[in-house]
Amino acid sequence: MHTSTREKRERERGQKHNLAHFGPIT
Repeated sequence: MHTSTREKRERERGQKHNLAHFGPIT
């Protein structure tokens, strides 16, 4: 999973956007 750092950044920037981009990621 090379999206560890990116996922965290995206989450910090906006969980809504992250969900819309990746979807239900847990």
